[in-house]
Amino acid sequence: MAAFTYAPVYTNSAGTLTGLAWGPGAASCRVTAALNSDEIQDEVSLNNAFYGLNNVLAALGGAEVPMTTTTLAIGSTDTNISMTAQVISINAVGVVVAADTDEALGALGTIPMGTWGLIKVMRVAAGTISYVSAAANYTTGYSTEALAIAAMPATTADRVAIGFFTVQAQAAADWIAGTDALAGGTTGNQAESTNYYPFIGAADVTTGPWVSALQVANKAGTVLTTTAG
Repeated sequence: MAAFTYAPVYTNSAGTLTGLAWGPGAASCRVTAALNSDEIQDEVSLNNAFYGLNNVLAALGGAEVPMTTTTLAIGSTDTNISMTAQVISINAVGVVVAADTDEALGALGTIPMGTWGLIKVMRVAAGTISYVSAAANYTTGYSTEALAIAAMPATTADRVAIGFFTVQAQAAADWIAGTDALAGGTTGNQAESTNYYPFIGAADVTTGPWVSALQVANKAGTVLTTTAG
């Protein structure tokens, strides 16, 4: 049987799920159970547990991972972004980083008219924010958001990737990072669309609108297991 891999199916910042939030990546498996069946829901919950365990073990092993999930959004200045406070882990040391309501993007580049780009957001223990962009953002752009997400850039060493956002330039105007507003703003040639995607923290794997894990219960709905604390 093919090996399983676990990877996210990204949804927009509204948290709307169009399918399973997490699932096996074995292409050769034939799914015979209905999408909303007990069997599939159990599988989703198990996959979420594996994902959370993987992140916790990675953190203990010294990897740079988010421990709790931030919320990314447009900043108080409409060309900037904001993020809520969270806990991150660097070299097996957890640290709380404060909220940032108005973080400038700087002169990252220009996304050509009508195309998409992706910008990954990273944090360090001191709270410093940095960005890394998808390779074709500022040359050809990407024709679809899915292609931009598929071009996810690597995380810079010794930084924690906390999420990313995608930007679609207007059909008749380029979008200039740091100069033009994100979608919902009014400055310059504001983006046609901006979608925000936080990376799920190791401690948040069973909470939030982006996860569909369930508690284990009997058929009458009585919970058999629960999370203490």
